[in-house]
Amino acid sequence: MFEPGRDTSEATLADAGETDLATAASAFTRIEFEVMARKILAAYHLGRKVFDRVQAADSDRYRKRIPDKAALREVSLHFAVPPATAGRWMTLGALLQDLPQVRAAFLAGDLSESRASLVAHAVCGVDAEQRAAAEEAALILAADASTNAVLSDKLDELVIALDPLAAAEVREEFAERYQDVRFSKAPYGQVAISATLGLGDARYLQSRITGLINHYLCADDPRLPGQQRADALVAITRGRTELECQCGSDTCGARANQKPHPEPEPADDVTDIDIDADVAAKPDAAPAKPSTALVPTKAAVVVVTDAPTLAGLTGEMVPFVPGYGVIDPAHARALATDATWTGMYREAQRFMHRTDPTDPDPHGRITMLRAGRPRKAGRIHVPAHLDSSSDSSGAIRVLSRPPNPKPIDPTGHGGLPVPPVGALDYEPTDAQRRAIALTDHHCRGPYCGRPVAECQLDHVRPYNHADPMAGGWTITDDLIPLCIPCHQFKHLDIWIPTLAEGRAVIWRHATTGKTIITWP
Repeated sequence: MFEPGRDTSEATLADAGETDLATAASAFTRIEFEVMARKILAAYHLGRKVFDRVQAADSDRYRKRIPDKAALREVSLHFAVPPATAGRWMTLGALLQDLPQVRAAFLAGDLSESRASLVAHAVCGVDAEQRAAAEEAALILAADASTNAVLSDKLDELVIALDPLAAAEVREEFAERYQDVRFSKAPYGQVAISATLGLGDARYLQSRITGLINHYLCADDPRLPGQQRADALVAITRGRTELECQCGSDTCGARANQKPHPEPEPADDVTDIDIDADVAAKPDAAPAKPSTALVPTKAAVVVVTDAPTLAGLTGEMVPFVPGYGVIDPAHARALATDATWTGMYREAQRFMHRTDPTDPDPHGRITMLRAGRPRKAGRIHVPAHLDSSSDSSGAIRVLSRPPNPKPIDPTGHGGLPVPPVGALDYEPTDAQRRAIALTDHHCRGPYCGRPVAECQLDHVRPYNHADPMAGGWTITDDLIPLCIPCHQFKHLDIWIPTLAEGRAVIWRHATTGKTIITWP
């Protein structure tokens, strides 16, 4: 009904059916992206020409940045945008000059401005010899039905995998330049505090604040969550080890966790004592215990990586922190210096019709992820056949994804003739939750980036409570993480999901037949 370039009045759009409008959405979006690409590149070339002309004509070396300002001003005035927008467009246009594949995709309408900017900024720092492959890999990631935040994480993973040493250097330089705590005036006698801290320190502080709130405040405390966090931060900075619940109830359960502080004895002279130094001088002396024990704090940072990476070798995965994103291998090893390690062992799914039950599943599907015993920090003994090559940069392997991934089993049985143990139970096991969390990371709804920790595990083929054998089974080949909104939306049956090989989820529109594929 709607063709690119054809004028359509609002009346025509209002009279069109839902199917026609949904079908036209892709065409309209592509036209918008194409026009935006030409607009940004035109802004860049205009600014470039103004810059060159003013620089050639300006002989006064003391008038700093006049060519830059003239270029920004001309672009801003001619395109009727603020100077900040003009600067953003010119920066992106300049980056695209060295990225022919990204520029071509942008001009073809395959990328929005924001995704083109994310890809260009990530790839521009890649070594020239690897840049073409990096462009191709980045464009594959940008084509996913993901949020910009998820795409940014994927691009970071790509860059770190390519050159982990350079990524570590960038992290250290950023910390030296930007780690800071700032205090600024806020209205009504308040002060705003902003801080940039290391991941380990920030997660520990976050855990301490959460621990105080959960331990000492009940659900009836009248303070807003922000006020509770602020009061907990003040308590920590002032050396207090508890919070007072303000629910006003004499039977408050959380208040029972508090202990009365002993009255301090008056002293004529107060001397600051360095407890650590005092203990070092007198080994038999024990440091004084605080009147109230600190709230137990669980591990502040959870890092998921493979053993070779942790041992200083080149592993097969980029370390990531759930709820944060990817980090460079050197950072992961630094965080693991005094941490506890737990090995996770995968058991491949096997089919009854296979002649050799010891052969691994050719599809790489996983039904169980077992946790090994915790190991304290120490040296990892790496097998001799593993090659130590942590100082070398890896090459990018571009793996093209199939345009039409093959569904595993529409019945939700994973191709298994007999349900494995626990498959007929409604609730997934902890092992299944771990396996899916380590592969999917985010909600599998299109363009949703909610972390998997905030999602529910949903049966792709609905579980039949009346007859569990007939419905979808509780196996990894029928479970995907969905946040509450996406979970509720799925049950409207407007977009129907199907789980395919490689844990791809094919979302098909019930009316138009349009498909959107999300990848783990």
